[in-house]
Amino acid sequence: MEVPPRRFDASQPDAVRQAVGGLMEAIDLPKLGITMYVNESGFVERLPLNRRATWLLWQQVPSAWDRTYLVGDVALVGLTDDEGEDTSLPLVFEELVLGTHLLRVESRYEDNLSWWWNDETYDNYWEALRQAITKQALSPERCETRVAAAPTEATSPN
Repeated sequence: MEVPPRRFDASQPDAVRQAVGGLMEAIDLPKLGITMYVNESGFVERLPLNRRATWLLWQQVPSAWDRTYLVGDVALVGLTDDEGEDTSLPLVFEELVLGTHLLRVESRYEDNLSWWWNDETYDNYWEALRQAITKQALSPERCETRVAAAPTEATSPN
């Protein structure tokens, strides 16, 4: 958590493998349009817990909550294209993670198409994500969450 996320050039040979520090395992998160590459021997090597990657997995795959933990450095790239090549991170996701705007947690419940939110905002994607998974975990109903940019005064109606 002390090291901020950083960009890297995934198009360079071995860049992703070097970023995760060894053999890789891919975890696709289709709703976000991303793939997380993790070090497949991270637990054997006793790499430290990666809270950010774990929270991202838990938020996208609620059945993994408190069952699956990710360790070591993780590389995020876009989902693969038709030729099986990694793509760039979706710009929307990159802006949420690396941007400087305020964020909010939105939620919706089973069989409801509308997203709901309160006035609470966050200036850090990972803090907002932690709140999103907490909301999912504590909800008595099946709840889906997402982190979104909070509108600014200039873009808010009225």
